[in-house]
Amino acid sequence: MKQTKTKTLCLLLAALMLLSSLTACGKDKEKDSNLIQLGDYELLYKGACIMEDSDGNDAIVLSLDFTNNSKENASYLWSVDETIMQNGTELEVATVYTDYDTFTTVIENQFEEVAPGATLEVQTAFVLNNASGEIEATFEELLGSKSGTITIDPSTLTRETGVNAGTEPTLPSTTADDALLEWWNGEWYGWWKMTDCSGSYESMEGQWWDICGVIEIDADRTGTVTLWDEDYTKDDAMVSAAVSLSDTGTGEHGTLTSEGGWFTDVALAHADWIVDPGLQELADIICIDGRYENGDDTYRYEIYLRPWGLYWDDVEEENRPYLYADWYLPLIDAGKSMPDSIGADAPAGSGNMGTTTSNPGGETSGGDGIVTEEQVQKGYVWMNEVNKNIFDATYDDIAAYFGVKGRFVKEEYSDHMKANYRYYKWISEDDESHFIYVNFKETVSGVYTVSGFNTSGFSGKEAIARYLDTVKAEAAEAN
Repeated sequence: MKQTKTKTLCLLLAALMLLSSLTACGKDKEKDSNLIQLGDYELLYKGACIMEDSDGNDAIVLSLDFTNNSKENASYLWSVDETIMQNGTELEVATVYTDYDTFTTVIENQFEEVAPGATLEVQTAFVLNNASGEIEATFEELLGSKSGTITIDPSTLTRETGVNAGTEPTLPSTTADDALLEWWNGEWYGWWKMTDCSGSYESMEGQWWDICGVIEIDADRTGTVTLWDEDYTKDDAMVSAAVSLSDTGTGEHGTLTSEGGWFTDVALAHADWIVDPGLQELADIICIDGRYENGDDTYRYEIYLRPWGLYWDDVEEENRPYLYADWYLPLIDAGKSMPDSIGADAPAGSGNMGTTTSNPGGETSGGDGIVTEEQVQKGYVWMNEVNKNIFDATYDDIAAYFGVKGRFVKEEYSDHMKANYRYYKWISEDDESHFIYVNFKETVSGVYTVSGFNTSGFSGKEAIARYLDTVKAEAAEAN
């Protein structure tokens, strides 16, 4: 009898220990499901709530502990890439204010530097499509391959309000804010460069051009960036971006972030650009770093800009814009404001600025360049995907393909490239903002071949998806 009781007691203790072990494992598993390892960084999901964004929409706000296990300071913004999906649709980033007086938002801590071994709570916010659809939040290393996903049911979340919710925002008018806007707003000049080129841009690896721009940011910290290089003008810009400005950054000038717009023929999205002047070694300089992707055509671009009128004496000559000495210096020495095109308004005797020359190598006559919208889009597909010898094609070849002469834009001698160039457009009759812009380089006397091309106003990726098979069939039939 005594032995039976002992056995029974042992079995009960074993069962209790097993149950305790199972319970403990369950708790650890639940805890680990909220812990994401991203190489040198660690994220712990702490919870979420629903708040109202600046447009009155419901937004989900996630709270996370960001731990920096690397050997250098790091911020969440520059370490983690986030994608939030609901019902198969990627959610848009939300602006959720916690203080309207200072325009502080819930994401402010994302900019803060975290020391090695330290942890900082950060928040991120996205506009909800609905209040019940399951949400999948995926977090990835910005410069790595590690990732992790958490699932959230928004119907279980509580609703919270900002610090001074229910009040109308008042525009800040502090001296610091005025100084911040004054630093960013105005005319800028510099250069930009293409690297890691592939597809139809492969031959342009390492090429660089002078660039001008205008930044206009309003008191609500939103505005635009307009940029044009030697092949564009202010009215026919290379880049038109919507941006927002935060006073949080590694330096006194805050951080500029893209919110939308266009870089040549591809759309810009939130945070494609994150421009923090505090990261640059030189004063009064910004770097816009991004990647162009359109089908197989890709390249990385770096744009360096300084305020118009600033002397670049702190930069070695080989690192200054190409037209700095011949065009820029004579203009600023003469007290001139920035022209609407590069090379224009050069003072007499300032040298060869790449401006239009008188008839360098033959006639420059063209037509009106007007074709159908379908012809414009098919033309891009033909040049980009089907004609494998596009950079051997002459102006006459391109005009023959479209069935009409292109609209002549300009002609110039590039001292930088030591060659004559001509520029033409083929334009949609339905919408003049939709066109193909083709650069031709004089390869032998009087013969101009394609040296580059780009689109404006329509998506090259969508054109390829729509017309590739048709254009291939038409090319095969023509051959």
